[in-house]
Amino acid sequence: MDLESLSVDRASIPLQVYSVRTDIFQLLFGQIKNLIYHFDNFLTKLIIVQNCSRNMAESVPISEAKKMRSGVNVEAELISKTEPRTVNLKNGGTVDVCDAVIANEDKSEENKMKLTLWGDDIKAYDVGDNIVIENGYTNEFKGEVSLTKGKFGTMKKI
Repeated sequence: MDLESLSVDRASIPLQVYSVRTDIFQLLFGQIKNLIYHFDNFLTKLIIVQNCSRNMAESVPISEAKKMRSGVNVEAELISKTEPRTVNLKNGGTVDVCDAVIANEDKSEENKMKLTLWGDDIKAYDVGDNIVIENGYTNEFKGEVSLTKGKFGTMKKI
């Protein structure tokens, strides 16, 4: 095979290189565009979450909290507490649980609610403590609504 028998169209070389570069550029640009979209989407979500957090942090009366499902923020007094009991967990372990009652405003029946305390929270809070629960959630069992701080909520003395 001699070199002269090979025909190379030199005009096509830059076009092929250009074509490869264009494909790479389009691929990279598409990735950058996706990255910017997700970043922009993340910033939008962050702004929404921050605004919601500001509004969510406002405590509501217990009469309103009873109507809510999640994102419950309540400031109340712990007015009673039962003896702890041990319950079995789905994963096979056990945990202590205690039923308490909280009240706010005029302490009428409408402004009282059952509060479920789990684990270490049982010993951390006593009758007479004023507490704030943020991002709690409610459950209804046998017609009675109860509040718990859950996995993502917080509870503290004030």
